[in-house]
Amino acid sequence: MVDEDSQQELKQRLINAFKDPTVLKLTNKRIPRQLRHFEVTTVINFEFNEASDQHIMSLETLISRDYWQE
Repeated sequence: MVDEDSQQELKQRLINAFKDPTVLKLTNKRIPRQLRHFEVTTVINFEFNEASDQHIMSLETLISRDYWQE
């Protein structure tokens, strides 16, 4: 099993990687109407399953209600 210290270290390493100024930043450019298929909100969660001794990533995404009203 992964101990609490290992989980904290992994978490901190991920946080530091995202804060690293040498990593290229994503830009939020407007997508042309012809290329925009869906407007979605996405949530990513990480959990540790002690029974299987594994980390689990879940990705949830839903189409915005505004998309259907356009």
